[in-house]
Amino acid sequence: MKNKLVAFLFVETDSPDENAAPLLARIPDVDEVHRVAGEDCYLLKVCLRDTAALGQLREKIERIKFVQNTRTTIVLKTVKDQGTPVSARRSSRSEQYVGGR
Repeated sequence: MKNKLVAFLFVETDSPDENAAPLLARIPDVDEVHRVAGEDCYLLKVCLRDTAALGQLREKIERIKFVQNTRTTIVLKTVKDQGTPVSARRSSRSEQYVGGR
């Protein structure tokens, strides 16, 4: 069965350090890990089969020693997802134009 539930988990840690990101990235259901500014330290993107799986993942993350708090946002509808960051697409197009002259 294909995972159809997309969610973002905001993770607040005791103090962001070099060990937190690799540990969060090793969790199999976590697709992306971003270090962010603001109240939270990390933003995780996950794709799961259902809300029960999401709940289990949250419990797993909340048991990690350095995790202080989590918040979750479930995606209702994806309007745009091209998979490649905009900056990478722009630089690729720029190279095409420069090379074509």
